[in-house]
Amino acid sequence: MIGLEGSFSVVDTHTAGHPTRVILSGIPALDGSSVLERREDFRRRFDSLRGALLHEPRGHAAMVGLVPVPSAVADYGAFFISSYVYLDMCGHGTIGYAKTLAATGAVRPGIDSFTLETPAGVIVVGLSWSPDGRLAYVRLRNVPSYVGIEGLEVTSTETGAVRADLAYGGMWYAFVNADALGLDIVPDNVSTLLRVGYALKRAISKAVEANPLFAGVVAPSVMFYKDTAPGEAVHFLVLESNKFDRSPCGTGTS
Repeated sequence: MIGLEGSFSVVDTHTAGHPTRVILSGIPALDGSSVLERREDFRRRFDSLRGALLHEPRGHAAMVGLVPVPSAVADYGAFFISSYVYLDMCGHGTIGYAKTLAATGAVRPGIDSFTLETPAGVIVVGLSWSPDGRLAYVRLRNVPSYVGIEGLEVTSTETGAVRADLAYGGMWYAFVNADALGLDIVPDNVSTLLRVGYALKRAISKAVEANPLFAGVVAPSVMFYKDTAPGEAVHFLVLESNKFDRSPCGTGTS
């Protein structure tokens, strides 16, 4: 770890609830031939920058950062940092990056997509422009998503026995039916959802720790969901005991 001082050029964006800080300059040159290798070099040598860029007083617990790096296989490359872990993929952060590229003129009307290499793989970012030249919508074609474990049974002191489906969309998530636990997914219930969800996350992490599918990856976060109509649902993602996703979570939605 190297202590560094200097100035950094950043652009802050907001994606349906959650922020992304795109760090345009100030990051030292990183070694590696892929985005993943450069991310690991950052983690090894410059992790102190993560707190300096994202924590108080320049950021807060919910801040997510994006570090652009060169890519040999895509139009752009980037990796994601947060206040507590490194993310292999981040849907809301990718949307924020697209908006930053549009705001800085790197992408313009007439460009309808670009590719982005992330630690999880290469994704396709689709762009829709409004008549006045603003970037109106962003679409993501994520890395392949799949169910890894269906019907995992765990027990926590907060819930008793619970069934969860573990699925991958660039990160791992444990999907838990909120109705089965009698939990309402509403803003006034955030504290309860965080408490119950974090207890489940710890139980699930312990249950899969010997499974090679989860070796060396961030423990699955708990995605509470509630069906509201055929083909419609609401969800709430518990990241840590004091952290939840304020956006819909692009990787979890995948």
